Amino acid sequence: MNKIKVLLVLASAASALAASAGNAPEVDALFDSIAAPRLFVARVEAPEGTGFVLTLPSGQFLDERTLAPGNDRPQTDFIALGAGDTLYTYSRGVLRTSLELVRPSGSSHRWLPAQLVEGFRRDMESSPERNVIESIDDGTIVFAHPVRGHVLGRTIINFDPETYALKSVRRNAGPESEPKNELVLAEYTPVSDFALPEGGITRRWLQERYPDAFVERLPHTFMKKVHTAGRVDLHDEASDAIVVVLEATDPATPGHIAAVRALAAGRPIYWAFRDTKIEDILEVMPAATPGETALSNALGLRMQAPLMLVVRDGVIAEKRKL
Repeated sequence: MNKIKVLLVLASAASALAASAGNAPEVDALFDSIAAPRLFVARVEAPEGTGFVLTLPSGQFLDERTLAPGNDRPQTDFIALGAGDTLYTYSRGVLRTSLELVRPSGSSHRWLPAQLVEGFRRDMESSPERNVIESIDDGTIVFAHPVRGHVLGRTIINFDPETYALKSVRRNAGPESEPKNELVLAEYTPVSDFALPEGGITRRWLQERYPDAFVERLPHTFMKKVHTAGRVDLHDEASDAIVVVLEATDPATPGHIAAVRALAAGRPIYWAFRDTKIEDILEVMPAATPGETALSNALGLRMQAPLMLVVRDGVIAEKRKL
């Protein structure tokens, strides 16, 4: 590229950035309006699957998604902020709850208007030269993505100009905004016949909508085997087994081991020792036994020892204090 061409490219890029900076206050105000808490109920279509979004004027929300067929976890996941600022996260068959002291962000629930806006703002702050406001029309914001003076694509946000409800987010590859180059990142279809939860999003309402999510299951783990190499995910591997939480240094542990073996009736047993020192575990269980797996560092289960869990079809069917 000759010197004149370089100067022209730099001048063009500088002009685009200047125009973008001039439009920034208007876009910022539009983003505030799109992200503001309001009643918004819509179904979502996206390349990775389908979903459902519900936001309430109180700030509570539900972001539900079912991944596309062929994904390794096709079940429905969801994130919800309910009454009492309790955050419910159901993913990979495990439900977690916590008090939401800090609003979560990122791709975990990027279909929510507020989080989608947050992502665009973050991109504009971190790479303003690659996220240039190209135009603002009635209900449309267009971002150009230039690299070295050449536009490599655009992101188009469509929203209702009266209510600021999202309609779609699309991306065009290449220098021209042609439909053949278009990818719909998210398309929102309003739902008018949805029965809104009385009193907001509560635990009871979520239980009725997602009964499987509130069935107690083992969490995903990455626990190290004691007698052989490898690690175990109890959520996936102990779907029909007995899981026993023990402490090797407890003098009563040998008796608990003998009692569980007598009750097992041939079912697989996973000995989840809370201990981190392998030598302590080997003192009470010096060798592997067929049908049994000893694991160390079971603190992640957040269960007190001694405890026996009977798991059937992935569900904790029985808990018994030893």
